[in-house]
Amino acid sequence: MQILADSFKVVDIDKEGKLYTKVSRLYMESPKISISLDYNTTLCRLQVGHAVEVRIFRGIHENIDCFYLAYGRVYSLERKGPRTIVRVSLGGLLLIIDAPEEVTRGLGDKDDISLALTFVL
Repeated sequence: MQILADSFKVVDIDKEGKLYTKVSRLYMESPKISISLDYNTTLCRLQVGHAVEVRIFRGIHENIDCFYLAYGRVYSLERKGPRTIVRVSLGGLLLIIDAPEEVTRGLGDKDDISLALTFVL
């Protein structure tokens, strides 16, 4: 089940400094959603200004056409007024989604998710 599909612009990378050699923290935004994502820089080369489509599915999906695919588990859902902060562990890498509650309604604590990134041309 697809939970989210939206186009995002990469607005910053490693703004708090680089912690690991092959991992960067990406910050991206759409009109309603902000995402920060730790990703493997060997597998995925992104730059500020790139446009990407982000799709998030409930469950593990292996046959998704994309350039970067990660699996993880929701470990925190925090309601802040009309918005929800979702934290996901992607095998030790972090995904944080800040979105309106209606976008995150399909996610629950301890849900497994698949995250797919695709370049937007």
